[in-house]
Amino acid sequence: CYFQDVFIHFYSKNILKDCVEECQKDEECAYFSFNRDREVCLLFGHCDSFDDADPTFVTGQSACVYPEPCK
Repeated sequence: CYFQDVFIHFYSKNILKDCVEECQKDEECAYFSFNRDREVCLLFGHCDSFDDADPTFVTGQSACVYPEPCK
């Protein structure tokens, strides 16, 4: 997702599961982006498009079931 989409929250998380769970707890969150190298978890209200060219980020929907995030 891009920051021009509806950005909700930023968290410092060191595992993907925690990022997915943070998104699932937030009623406004529809998508998450997680970067393990930087320990960054970004939550978005919607995501019109995303760039999957950066292999350090995993992006998925809040409805995804860990450990296999969907797009």
